[in-house]
Formats: sequence, C-alpha cells, structure tokens
Amino acid sequence: MAEDQDRRRIAEMIRHYRERAGLSVAAAARKAGIDRGTWTSAETGTRDTQGTHLVAIERALDLPAGAFRSGATAVVRRERELDAAERRIVTATNVEFGEMLLEVMAVPTMTKAAVARWLVDALDMRDAYRAEQQADGEALGA
Repeated sequence: MAEDQDRRRIAEMIRHYRERAGLSVAAAARKAGIDRGTWTSAETGTRDTQGTHLVAIERALDLPAGAFRSGATAVVRRERELDAAERRIVTATNVEFGEMLLEVMAVPTMTKAAVARWLVDALDMRDAYRAEQQADGEALGA
C-alpha cells in the first residue's frame, strides 16, 4: 500500500519536472539514456523503477541525486538489494573503480559534465553503502 503511494508520488514528480523542463517523453528518455518504455513506466508508476534508472532520470531533469528517493526507498528496490551496476560500483576496489571511470569516459555520448555527475553520484553511492555497512556491523557488534 505504502509502496504504491510512493510509486505514484514519484511518478507525479517525474511528470511534473519533465513538463517543467519542456521535454517530451522521448526527449527526456533519450537525455537520460534509457528506453522510452522505461521512462513511461516510471512516469506512470506502473512498476517499480530501478535505482540506476531513477538516477538517470534525476540527471536528465537536472535534479539532485536522491531527489526521488527521499521518503520512497521501498519503490527503489534498493533498500538492501542493489542492482548489478550499483553492486559493481559499491564493491569495487579503487583500481576497479578507476577502470569503471575509464569505461564511462570512453562512452562517446558522455560529455565531461555527464562524466563528472556520474563520478559524484557513484562516489556518493559508494560512501553511503559503506557507511551503511559499517553501521550494520557496529549494530551487530554492540
């Protein structure tokens, strides 16, 4: 029940900010680098949206990272479960993280600003995950 409400709230926010930006669904999806059907599902709230897709939507709408997650973590299917891309980021060694950054930089459509945003978002995600893991470990040890 609460998940449905969160999903609808996020869907309404996505539509509001897309319209405010003057973007069509197709243009917004293209800017986010996701397929139009994924954007439509997120904007209509017909299914849960992966965390990585929400991050892409936030970027496309020039919103701060986590804008849709506040109060809606159940929708993001990420409370403790990470999708493959997120898991790769948060569990990577520093060398592996550097290699991922080089992969992102090699994508022809990535501008310097987009690479910088990816880096900041990835580091924020990594720091949050590690702090959460540390807090969980401390709670178990207490």
